[in-house]
Amino acid sequence: MNLYFIRHGETEDNKAGVIQGQIDSDLTELGKKQAKQAIENLKDLDLDIIYCSDLGRTKNTAKIVNTELNLDIIFDQRLRERNFGIYEGKHRDLFDFNDFFMGNSGNPEFSTVEKDNQIKERILDFLKDLKDSDHKNILIVTHGGVIVQTKLLENKDWQFEKIKNCEIFSTTLEKLLK
Repeated sequence: MNLYFIRHGETEDNKAGVIQGQIDSDLTELGKKQAKQAIENLKDLDLDIIYCSDLGRTKNTAKIVNTELNLDIIFDQRLRERNFGIYEGKHRDLFDFNDFFMGNSGNPEFSTVEKDNQIKERILDFLKDLKDSDHKNILIVTHGGVIVQTKLLENKDWQFEKIKNCEIFSTTLEKLLK
């Protein structure tokens, strides 16, 4: 089964440097344009269905992409972005990403932030449900944090790089559940 993960288009909060996590922000005009441009990369993939995070920015991206694909969309909260706890809605400068992701800080406020293993559990639960599907080519509209963890499921040695808005990552279910 082929899986095509796409990050949502740019949002107002992305543009302003605000941590969104599981709160929402509207797509910018650029974000809408990114979603429309993504159609060109998706239209020849013979997609069967779209699974999508239930957050507004992914829903809006999926609806734009689907204007030409005309597929069923299933919303699933397991595809949500990392919950950033008390940092959601705050500027990125207030969160020490290096310390958090490298595990170097004893900052008690980090305890409110969803951990990598919790996100992986959500993703694996979602992927295991796909095993029973008859679909061959699935589009998954989600968030950068989910895509990062998915790339790490495929290759634990993957070197982190920022996932761009409307960037597409393709893999197979078999690679992720190996």
